[in-house]
Amino acid sequence: MWWTGTDLEFKYVGDDNLQRLAQLADTPVAFYQKYVKTKQSELLKQDVQIALNTTPEYASDFATRVIEYFEAHWYPQHASELEPPKPVLPPVPAAISTTPAMSSASQPMTFTPSITSSPSSYSPAAQPSGPQVIQPPQIEQTFTRQEVTAMLEKAKYEIQDSTDRKCNELKDFTIAQITGLKEEIQQIQNTQKELADSYNQMRQYLEDYMKTQQSQPTPTGYIIGAPPVAGGPVVSAYPGSVGGMYGGPSSSMVPSYPMGMPPASGLIPYSCAPNLSGASNLLRSARLESPTSSTSDIFINDMTAFFHTPRQSTVLLDYICLEDVVIVEWKVMLPQTGAAIGLGFVMDVMGTGYATGNDQKIFVEYRSNGILQIRGREERVDPFMTGDVIRIELNMINRTACFFRNNMLIPIKISVIPKVIKLYAVGSGPGGRVDAMSLSMTSNSSNIPPNAFRCDIAMDKV
Repeated sequence: MWWTGTDLEFKYVGDDNLQRLAQLADTPVAFYQKYVKTKQSELLKQDVQIALNTTPEYASDFATRVIEYFEAHWYPQHASELEPPKPVLPPVPAAISTTPAMSSASQPMTFTPSITSSPSSYSPAAQPSGPQVIQPPQIEQTFTRQEVTAMLEKAKYEIQDSTDRKCNELKDFTIAQITGLKEEIQQIQNTQKELADSYNQMRQYLEDYMKTQQSQPTPTGYIIGAPPVAGGPVVSAYPGSVGGMYGGPSSSMVPSYPMGMPPASGLIPYSCAPNLSGASNLLRSARLESPTSSTSDIFINDMTAFFHTPRQSTVLLDYICLEDVVIVEWKVMLPQTGAAIGLGFVMDVMGTGYATGNDQKIFVEYRSNGILQIRGREERVDPFMTGDVIRIELNMINRTACFFRNNMLIPIKISVIPKVIKLYAVGSGPGGRVDAMSLSMTSNSSNIPPNAFRCDIAMDKV
């Protein structure tokens, strides 16, 4: 890498950017000759911008600091690597001079007198005999004030330069962190916008339901097998004093049909097993919960709910149905007398199984006494009993739903179901029990022929 052996360090840019940055040159010498010596600062800015995938301003600042470093620090130390070697000439002997060299005016002169006696006292006998060896003069190294000042200035510059480089590295690291935070903030803002849009769509959908409810008279009951008649008899959720999921009116006027003999005629019973090819098992991550009932009325053990008292209790599956095809299977256990169970789904906005704050409920419920209630409308179908497996298929793609009893289709098609749904079970005891056997999500719905249904009920029309 072209910064190997220099004081430069670029680890803060990340591994990917570091690899692209290393491709600018192989060695420091190659980098210097390619960009610095040839004054190609603009080319370096362009290459840095591409390598770091950054802004032109940041690339310009980066390239300027690197070029300054190579010119001020790296080149003076490696000039010999860039210039051809000069020929070495043999030393020339210095001429013998009898005149002592004079020091400059700015340097103190150290002078040691070699004559210790006056000429009048000269005596040949005082001179040593034999050959004399001339010793070189001892030179004391001293510095002037100007030289000391220059050295201090140089040290100050080196310290300042090192500090600036460290500050720039910290600045680059901070800018990279801030850039990443800006991207995360933008993602959060986009998510908030999507949630706000979804909320507005759901609110509009709810308002449409409320307008439909206000524009049409609410029926008080239905005659079995006939269109709704205002003021007609009310069919309750269960025989006796127990109401529906939300405490509907009580009555014992529900007629009893033999099992397997629905009031409609001419329909061929249709059997269909669930299509779970490629399905996702959601039961492992779901659980049963009782949002309003006390533990004295209901007991929940894993995916089983026991109803203890005649008081009505509700359990919800804590899974919200939003997409694809959701399939749930319940197994019901009923004693001989005294217990009733209903299974269904409800529009869920607040996450508790309640549709709106004014207690308007948008739900569908299949009850053990053979009543299938779609909001305010009730249809008579086969009742179910102990040991039966009730399957509910919710096609959130085309917004339809249907019920099965032991894989036999309940011939009522429900369309325009809500976009947000929770599954629930409601019951009263003692002795009633429901088991959530499976909860799956798949992209395949059951292929049911249209003539298998006796009617198609749109939830926004009732």
